Amino acid sequence: MPNMLEKAYFYLCIVAELKWEKFSIMGHSLGGGIGILYSATFPEKVENLVVIDSIGPVTRKTEKFATQLRESIRGHLDLEEKIHNGVKYSHEQALKRLLEGNSALTEESAKVLLQRGTREVEESLVFARDPRLKLTSPISLSIDHVLNVVSNVKCPTLTVLAKDGLIGQFKEQIELFAKKLQESCSKFIKVEVEGNHFVHLNQPENVAPHIKNFLFSIDNAKL
Repeated sequence: MPNMLEKAYFYLCIVAELKWEKFSIMGHSLGGGIGILYSATFPEKVENLVVIDSIGPVTRKTEKFATQLRESIRGHLDLEEKIHNGVKYSHEQALKRLLEGNSALTEESAKVLLQRGTREVEESLVFARDPRLKLTSPISLSIDHVLNVVSNVKCPTLTVLAKDGLIGQFKEQIELFAKKLQESCSKFIKVEVEGNHFVHLNQPENVAPHIKNFLFSIDNAKL
C-alpha cells in the first residue's frame, strides 16, 4: 500500500538508476505534491520545480487516521480481487470509464491519456497505470508536517493554480503553504489561470507560457 513517503522514495530510485546529479521537476496534482516532498528532502538535487494545481502533499486531520487506514486497507483488498480477475475494455468502454471517473476532462484530453495510459491485451485495452494511486493512502501528513516540508524547498519554484481547480477546496491551505514557499525558495511565483484541475491537458495554452517564462527567467539570470 504505497503512501506519499514511499512515492518520494520511488523518485530517488529513478534518479539513482538514471545517474542524475541535478535536475528539474514538473508535476501535476499528486505528482506536484511528490515533487515538493522530494525537493524538500533532497534540495541539493533539484534545480527548478514546477507544480500544476498543487501546492504540497495532501494533508488530513490526525483524528481521522483510523478511518483513513480502514478505508485504505478495504480499498486495496477490493482492488486485489479486481486485478486478479482482470478488467479489459474496448476503446469506447475505456474512454467512457475515464470520462466518468474524471468529469473535469474533455473528451480530447481523455483520448490523450488513453494513448499513454493503456496497453492492448487480446484485442482489448487494459489500463497500464498503477490503480493503487486512485485509492486512499494508508498514511497522510498533517498540516504541520507539510509546513515543515515546504519550508525546506530551496530551488526556484513555480506553481500554476487553476481557478476552478483545487483553490475552491483548499484556498486557506494553499495560501498558507504559498507563504512558506515564498520565504524558503530562492524564487517563488504563484499564478492563477482559467481552467479546472486538468487545465494543462484541456487548455495547455493557459499554462505553457507561464512555464516557459519561468524557466527562461532562470536561465537568463545565470548569464
